[in-house]
Amino acid sequence: MLFKKKDKSRFEKAIFTEEMGDLSNPGRGWYRLYSFSAGEEIEEEELRWCLNENERLALVMIDLGDFREKCLPKKILLNIERIFAFFQKWEKEMIVRFVYDREGRGMEREPSSLKMIVSHMQQIKALLQTYEKSIFMVQGLFLGSWGEMHTSHYLSKKYLRQLAEMLWEETESDCFFAIRKPVFWRMIFDKEQGERAYKKKVGFFNDGLLASETDLGTYGSEDTRDREWEQMWDRQAEIQFQNEICRFVPNGGEAVGENALGEFSLALKYFYQIHITYLSSVYDERVLERWKKTEYRGMNGYDYIGMHLGYRLVIRNASLNRKKKALEIEIENVGFANLYEETKAYLFFEDEREARVRKAFFVPASYLESRKTTVIQAELPELESGREYRVFFQLRRQKDECLISFANHMEEGRVELGLLLNR
Repeated sequence: MLFKKKDKSRFEKAIFTEEMGDLSNPGRGWYRLYSFSAGEEIEEEELRWCLNENERLALVMIDLGDFREKCLPKKILLNIERIFAFFQKWEKEMIVRFVYDREGRGMEREPSSLKMIVSHMQQIKALLQTYEKSIFMVQGLFLGSWGEMHTSHYLSKKYLRQLAEMLWEETESDCFFAIRKPVFWRMIFDKEQGERAYKKKVGFFNDGLLASETDLGTYGSEDTRDREWEQMWDRQAEIQFQNEICRFVPNGGEAVGENALGEFSLALKYFYQIHITYLSSVYDERVLERWKKTEYRGMNGYDYIGMHLGYRLVIRNASLNRKKKALEIEIENVGFANLYEETKAYLFFEDEREARVRKAFFVPASYLESRKTTVIQAELPELESGREYRVFFQLRRQKDECLISFANHMEEGRVELGLLLNR
């Protein structure tokens, strides 16, 4: 009779605790505005000193208003490219917004024909493709005052769909896009087109967060229990809508004013509901200062919100599944939002001779959901028997190998999972 040899491998897990403090991770966090006229050359040395070293994101607003009735000359396209190259050089992920107005005069400043807006989108197409790895998101459809998609001639369903098709589909840029209101999302995408919308990576930017019951006109003001797909819904209905959509795409913007909705505890609840990923660090000071003066869990409210913008990953446990010959890693996402981009995970096995074995595998986008614990299973590689290995875990964004830090103690960009005695 043959007896199967019993696997006596042993795994001693490390101690996992969440360390406080913000994490400089890609695709999330605080940002501030950097505004440019397309016709003005940038002063790189001066601009460099304006960058905030603690912020990965930068809202890059480029004003095309001086060219609203003509195509963009080659020198203007080169100037826009220099702007993009500058932020890429200093490792800032851009939130790009093209506008025709920066003074609140959207209807005066935008082109007299939709054809010209489409022409500008076509001209900028190549730049978006070239710098797509440094562009986190393109906000808006070039429309309205400050590019915020209000005070514009072109907000009908017909126009929105034409511009969206041009910018989102023909540019073929692998970044996220965002529009100002949930109702615009529903006007562009039919009720049955949810999967198509997620593939186009279309989320939201809300520059009226917490300012009023309607977030300054972002939502409707009337009860819409019997709502039509293409009408504005009331606040609670729109919150529920974003809660679903923003499982797949980012949401963010500016918190505004002194409304009671901006009180820290209410803001915290709201940000979890609509999955806030990015937020202005300078506007509006009235609400930001309220958060800074609020104490919460050993810190001020502003820092707590900053720590939880987007995803915040904490390894809670690791164990050996002998039957499957795999390590199981429990990761909790305590952030407001999911990790939306594809990631690549690595396991490192190092013995006393400092020999290193690396195992790579993929983690799908949106797999690490907000306020949930996910168990990732990784098969063990071939290891020498009779040796003890320190096991480390690392996560990187797939598109550019950018490191994603955990809120655990890290060593050389990795979290130690424990000791594996391989029998």
